Formats: sequence, structure tokens, C-alpha cells
Amino acid sequence: MREVLIVAVLSLVGLLLVQTFAFQSFFIPSGSMRDTLQVGDRVIVSKLTYRFRDVERGDVIVFGGTGGAGGFGDTLGDIGGAVGVGDREEDFIKRVVGLPGETISIRRNRVFIDGVPLEEPYRASGSRMRNMTEVVVPENHYFVMGDDRASSADSRDYGPIHRSQIIGRATMIVWPPGHWSGL
Repeated sequence: MREVLIVAVLSLVGLLLVQTFAFQSFFIPSGSMRDTLQVGDRVIVSKLTYRFRDVERGDVIVFGGTGGAGGFGDTLGDIGGAVGVGDREEDFIKRVVGLPGETISIRRNRVFIDGVPLEEPYRASGSRMRNMTEVVVPENHYFVMGDDRASSADSRDYGPIHRSQIIGRATMIVWPPGHWSGL
């Protein structure tokens, strides 16, 4: 019995270390990333990617919002997410559209980066956007948007996100099995 307990504790510690520093799964609760991600999909997020390269336009990222349980509540949420039974509700998944120092605007249902229209093959078909005046993305910030622009609360609503909010890059869809694919 002692050996089983030791193996169980070591397995849990190993899982928490991997989840904390390397990879974590996240559940997709809304349609803001439709057609790329569907409600109910589960994605694997690499927390290591941005240790080796910069955030790039087009990356699908998970980032922390404001609020949350804090302290012990966050720890319980992290453990639940690690074993696939829940996620912290203040985490979001969006696509990076604008990089630090760039000027973003939206006109005639098109995103413009420094005055040049952005090609967006990932954008949900039929998704409409309201016009937006120019916004300069501050240093160490990123402008993020959902792929289904009509269903997404994103940087158009709450502004660019700070680099420190980024948890990691979504790398693949792992659930349900019929949706398996890289991102």
C-alpha cells in the first residue's frame, strides 16, 4: 500500500510540474474561435514556445484575464485543468493579429495593419466586424481577436493584452478525436 501511495504522489507531482511549466490542456467554452475551434474542443497549450521564439501574428494563444479566485482557488483550478476536469474561467483563447508598435484599424469589414489589409484565411466565413479607428499597439502588448469576429469579445473591447498575460501557444486540438489537428 505504501508503494502505491508513493507512486500516486510522485505521479501527481510530475503531472503538476508538466502542467505548470510545459503543457496544459484547455477547454473551449465559446464560439469566439469558430471555425478554427468549436465549443467543447480541448486544446494543448505549450508554455515553452515563447521561451524560444517571439509571439507571431497568427498564433493562437491562451492568456489570463483579470479577476479569478486567487491563491488556493487558482491552484485548485490549475489542478482541475491539468487532469481535464475544469479550467480557470478567466483564461481566454484568441488569435494574435497585431504586434507591438503596429497600428491596427478596421474598415469595410477588413483589418488593416499599418494601412495594409491583412489576409485572414482563418476568419470564420460570414463573420462581420464593426469599423474601428486606429489603435497603436504599445510595447510588450499584442492585439488579439477571435476568428468569429461577430461572437468575440477581444482587444476591440478590452484593448491589447500585455506579454505577461500570455500563458502559451495553442498547438493542437486533442478532443474530441474527430477534431484532432494542429493549430
